[in-house]
Amino acid sequence: AQPDSGDCLIRYTIVAERYLIVTGDLDDAVYEWSRPLSFEWLSGLSLSYFAEKCQASENGRGNRTWCAKACKERILSYAEGLEADDRNRVLELIKDTGDAIEHEYSWMAWADMELREFWPDLDGICDAGRVISVCCELHLLGLHMAIQQIEAAQKAAAVGQAKAGA
Repeated sequence: AQPDSGDCLIRYTIVAERYLIVTGDLDDAVYEWSRPLSFEWLSGLSLSYFAEKCQASENGRGNRTWCAKACKERILSYAEGLEADDRNRVLELIKDTGDAIEHEYSWMAWADMELREFWPDLDGICDAGRVISVCCELHLLGLHMAIQQIEAAQKAAAVGQAKAGA
């Protein structure tokens, strides 16, 4: 996206000092904090903290989407903590998920049937493929870019004023 163009337009609005409303071409979202906000402060946040503050988006609270690759990687990582026989059985099961791993709800049903004996509460297993959405990443990246543009404009204005005064 270029400054002053309509490409990948994102609008940021701070409401009641604690809500950030993001609208535009890259999905809409509402983020909430318990402290007064500034764009400078927001642009310094980590992605995980920023996403955790998402109260509403097209991807739901937390602004996360499903990623089959992340799911498989996390399950393989979880399996490392199992006894050798159980780990080997999980590795075999994971090879045979078919299309179930490609979609969140089919994964949840598959995991409930196939993995419950290894992880009875399934905490972390059913949502193993949920990752921060690209749109959320772009919302934060857009804040970084906007702050950089503002700072560059302020520096240019200061230089211009200094030259005019000289």
